[in-house]
Order: sequence, then C-alpha cells, then structure tokens
Amino acid sequence: LFRSGGCGHHAAHTMAFHAEEFAQNFGQRVRRIRKEERLTQLELSYMVGVSDKTIRDIERGKPGPSFGSVLKTAEVLGIYLVVEGADHA
Repeated sequence: LFRSGGCGHHAAHTMAFHAEEFAQNFGQRVRRIRKEERLTQLELSYMVGVSDKTIRDIERGKPGPSFGSVLKTAEVLGIYLVVEGADHA
C-alpha cells in the first residue's frame, strides 16, 4: 500500500499492489507530483541523491532502482509507503 500526501497539498490515497503494479503506479505518481511541483528529473535527482537515470527508471516503472532510492524518492515527494502483511503463527 502507499499513501500520497504529496508536498503538503495532495490528497491521501491507499492502494493495494503487486510488485509490478506497484512499480508502474508509483512511477506514475512520482511523475505526476514532480510535474505538479514543477521539478525536472534532474532537479528531483539532486534532491533525492540519485542520478537522473534512476528517476527516469522509477517513473517508467523499471525494476532497476534500489529500494533505498524508491524510499528516498517517496520521502522527498511526500509519498508515504505502508507495507502490510499477514501475521503467520
């Protein structure tokens, strides 16, 4: 699940996902918020501390970016990731 608070003015959303769906949906959300904030991929990459190629890959839903890069991108853009799983006894 992830919730998007954006940069302070975006409505919260919750979405269940599978890995591939998450990558696509997260990438679309990153692109939308980046554009709403009028940031280039290069500017966002500086803010996140990754290459602009990593931002492009995230936005395209590609499997290459590290989990850390995804988390930092989410943090910078105000996207809150929530991981939930079933407890197994």
